[in-house]
Amino acid sequence: MTQTIVLDISPDMNFGEAAQKNFLEALPYVVQGVGTINVKGDSVSLTVETAAELEARKDEIMSVLRRSLETVSRATEQTLDENDTDYTLHPNVTEALLERGDISQTGNGKFVYKGQVAKVFRGLDDLFRAWAGEQSASEEFFPISVKTETLKRAGYFKTFAQHAFFVSPLELSMPALESAQTGDVRPHLQSPDWVLSPTVCHHCFESLSDAAHKSHQTITALNQCSRYEVHDTGGLKRLRHYWMREIIFLRSTPEETQSALDDVLKLTTDLLRSWGISFKVKSASDPFFLDSGTGKRMFQTALLMKRELVLPVEGKSIACGSFNNHMKTLVEAFDITANDGEIASGCVGWGYDRLILALFSQLGPDCENWPEQVRKDLGL
Repeated sequence: MTQTIVLDISPDMNFGEAAQKNFLEALPYVVQGVGTINVKGDSVSLTVETAAELEARKDEIMSVLRRSLETVSRATEQTLDENDTDYTLHPNVTEALLERGDISQTGNGKFVYKGQVAKVFRGLDDLFRAWAGEQSASEEFFPISVKTETLKRAGYFKTFAQHAFFVSPLELSMPALESAQTGDVRPHLQSPDWVLSPTVCHHCFESLSDAAHKSHQTITALNQCSRYEVHDTGGLKRLRHYWMREIIFLRSTPEETQSALDDVLKLTTDLLRSWGISFKVKSASDPFFLDSGTGKRMFQTALLMKRELVLPVEGKSIACGSFNNHMKTLVEAFDITANDGEIASGCVGWGYDRLILALFSQLGPDCENWPEQVRKDLGL
């Protein structure tokens, strides 16, 4: 049944987009239902379709709300760069692409790309793969899953446990085989030793772990990644399975890593400016492979270790790229050492699904009508 309750917010707390996202992601673990919220002044109207009695769970819900507010309240997001163009967002772009057959939805947060969307996808990857080549990156090809232990070493479960897609085969027994055909397989699953990878670079650190390597390496890969999202999965803004091209940098110092990240960020923003695309580059307040405590978030934001490329799309703005200086956090977690000195790491990741949505939202649903420069750069 659908229920609504009103939750009071402390006047000194900013229940912005980051806090709302944290709250909605944590909510199903309290009431086992997907919620929607409406913020008015100092109150939140929460609507959930669930069998749980919301009023009876109000204290638990308020506890989740307070933690969501506290987690982001002390971390200040900065706009570091922007291209504030005079643009008009084209409405109902996702619906237009669905109607034309350029995308098809095969489940919540799960899409197939065809036609013009497939061509734009390929054009983007040709561009970014070429940039990686200019950085002397070696291309690698990874599987879809990483070991559960890999994400544990990275600290992923401390922050993003709710997003993990665990992979588990059936037990080696006849009842297990029969359950797959006639009943519930859950009692017959083995302990999950793998997780569908939420990023590309986890694969890289898994493959380099517990060994010495050259301190100067650049690696690139395109992979489909996965996160278990529980709300807003009806369109391309929030997917359970999505595509990312990453460039991973291993360098002698965090400063050298930062320089490499800065170079690729400039390539990206220069390209979007030449296309007339509106964007912002923001310092991100959410943790990247770090503990979820507020102190670590403040530390990360202050050092600008994680920067996000944010583009307007229909209905909101979304992060389409991420530029992350891990410093020595991950090389130490994975016991990666250098045989020629010190070593640090960083990575760049472009989310193709969201970037494609942003391009169609800002330039229109038919890429045959896009500006000549965009069509030329993407080989359309």
